[in-house]
Amino acid sequence: MITLKINVAMNGFKAGSTIVLAVDSAGNVLDDFWSRRLKDAERDNCVEIIQQPKPIKGSKNADFTA
Repeated sequence: MITLKINVAMNGFKAGSTIVLAVDSAGNVLDDFWSRRLKDAERDNCVEIIQQPKPIKGSKNADFTA
């Protein structure tokens, strides 16, 4: 899971809201809409990551817990 803070009102969420999203074992957001918003955030700061997934201890390929 990953926690995002929404900085701009969008998709029915108010600015300042936080949401929790599911991620795959590599830490990629599973929802296409939010995955695209994270890429856009590099330019426009529309969302920010509050909490990232924790790596699985002892993993060789930096998998994340989902």
